[in-house]
Amino acid sequence: MGVFDQNPTADKTAFSLRWSLVIAMTAVLLALACGGSETPPPASKTSSSKLEIPSTEKLKTLVRTTLSDFSDAVQSADFTEFHSKTASVWRKKTTPDEMADAFKGFIEKKDRFNIKDAISSLDPTFSPDPQIQKVGTDIDAVVVKGFYPTEPKRLNFELRYTMDDGVLKLIGINVKTGGQEPL
Repeated sequence: MGVFDQNPTADKTAFSLRWSLVIAMTAVLLALACGGSETPPPASKTSSSKLEIPSTEKLKTLVRTTLSDFSDAVQSADFTEFHSKTASVWRKKTTPDEMADAFKGFIEKKDRFNIKDAISSLDPTFSPDPQIQKVGTDIDAVVVKGFYPTEPKRLNFELRYTMDDGVLKLIGINVKTGGQEPL
């Protein structure tokens, strides 16, 4: 059995997990776009430097760290530490318990989705090239899409980072197995 085991209901489970992530990411992006009464400052103004795409090696480290932290949260069913590592704009809109609820599908199937173990000896492939995009109306984000060639199904990801206190921090995550690209 591989890290991402196949079974007769895997496609249905993967579909529902993808939709759970899409819903969670959409909720975060909508919260960022709407902003409520608290409008966060533009990402480029939260740091003394302009948002730039890091080197490929730095991106590999950032992606591996993010997905390993996510995997630890799923395996422990506790998103407190993962939450603390996200951008402040996300932390203000979401609690660790809300994150755990949003990723409940992964937690319920955690014995089949140990992402940290699956990617530990692999390098990601970025496709398309990372780019800077607007999230909402005023937040610049480095968008990193790609995959790890895990077996039997590859691990696809789309991660969004913004500058927060001079450090790139996560503001969006989309992960799925199989297929060609994240939703």
